[in-house]
Amino acid sequence: MVGDTYRLLITGNQTNGKFAIIDMMVPPGGGPAPHVHPLINEVFYVQEGEVEFKTELGVHVAKEGSTVFIPIGEVPHAFKNKTDRMAHLTSVVSPAGLDDFFGGWEARSAGYFPSAAGNG
Repeated sequence: MVGDTYRLLITGNQTNGKFAIIDMMVPPGGGPAPHVHPLINEVFYVQEGEVEFKTELGVHVAKEGSTVFIPIGEVPHAFKNKTDRMAHLTSVVSPAGLDDFFGGWEARSAGYFPSAAGNG
């Protein structure tokens, strides 16, 4: 995730823990290592660029306009930007909780920019 920039658009605090929306800028070579979210559904929408998703079901290249769903449970997954241009994703997590991790991480990242969540 080094070099990735994450911005919270809607936090779990704003939705009473029901969901959160995270804006993701993933540079070439960026993306998280394999991981699981046993209690969280995760949906990714690729706004620009493309990323390679890996799950136990195999590899899927998600291009601009694609949606990827990672269901609740022990589903190991990872994604990586294998192109030479920035990828822009939006992620919705339900229930919220993962946004707590990204909120702490974005404050430590070199690419941090404050969220305007709830302000239009």
